[in-house]
Amino acid sequence: MVLVAIDGAVLITVMVLVFAGVVGLSNIMVENLDDLIIQYSMPNFEYSNIGQGNTLFDVYSQLRWIAVIVLFCGVLFCIACGLLSSVYRLVLFCVILFVFPPIWDASTQAVVMGGLWILNPLYTFDQKNPCPTHWSPDDIIQYGVQSPYYTGGNPSDACKPSHRVSYILQQAGGLTGIKPDGTSALNFFNTIINNGVDAWFVNIFGVVVKAVMLLNLALMAVVVGVVLDMFTGVVIGAFPIWIILYLIPRFRRVSILFLSSVPSILLIPIFSSIILVTGSSVVASGIYDDLFGVWLSAVSVLFFAAVIPVFLVPVIGSVISYITGAIVQGITIIIQNALKMYGSAKPANDRCDPA
Repeated sequence: MVLVAIDGAVLITVMVLVFAGVVGLSNIMVENLDDLIIQYSMPNFEYSNIGQGNTLFDVYSQLRWIAVIVLFCGVLFCIACGLLSSVYRLVLFCVILFVFPPIWDASTQAVVMGGLWILNPLYTFDQKNPCPTHWSPDDIIQYGVQSPYYTGGNPSDACKPSHRVSYILQQAGGLTGIKPDGTSALNFFNTIINNGVDAWFVNIFGVVVKAVMLLNLALMAVVVGVVLDMFTGVVIGAFPIWIILYLIPRFRRVSILFLSSVPSILLIPIFSSIILVTGSSVVASGIYDDLFGVWLSAVSVLFFAAVIPVFLVPVIGSVISYITGAIVQGITIIIQNALKMYGSAKPANDRCDPA
């Protein structure tokens, strides 16, 4: 009997420790998961006006010179064969290789700022003073407290992009839960004392489920974010290679797959912000009058914000690939007709005849 009692005590102690650890880690995730969900930056070259950048730009620069040499040889061959339409395309590729880094850096900055603005139009892009400069302290307090997404803390946080995200995280992983109107629910221990043992088990189960679910969402957000950043780095760093492979018919399909993903990647911050804004509005609208419905809807918003934009990349990529192909084909037809009209195309030499 003594051994059984000891085993039971040890089991209960272990369960309490595991429960406390999961709940504690969940509360930490609630406070820090917004940095994983909101995209404050994207892989870029950090290109400067003097032609310098980070280590990713160094790799790109090395591959670019290799691609330029290959393209230059192709230009000489096409000139010798009189294929002027192909010369124009190769020269255009060379120009793209040199202007791509600054264009990419400017584009990433624009889409990231656009995503942050969608999350909160009041954000001044200043972490220390996020609210508009003409607002007085009383205006900030009044707006923050009256916001439907207010969950406590500094009222000036209502002007930050993380305002809605923090609200969703509190709904998904708060220890005692948040009511649909955004105010704090009854104290956890008071609920246990007032409602008895049944409520105690219900609250324990609910807290553990929410904590485990939030940990899974955090892990998924980390994995998706890291994989997306690595894929983005590979796509933009090896951009000259994809340009060269595009000239080889056997590898053109693979090249188009990577090249078409470039504009698709730029749309991910915008899609994530739209999902977070619309989802938080639905949750805060009060259509769910029970904590379970609010919790489930908040978890769904976090899941969609982390995963759906990445799933949309192949779809967007295929559409953009189709549009890009149609544009390239149209430009090629226009150039060929112009060359025929003005008689500027020279006949190819016999030694260059593909037959």
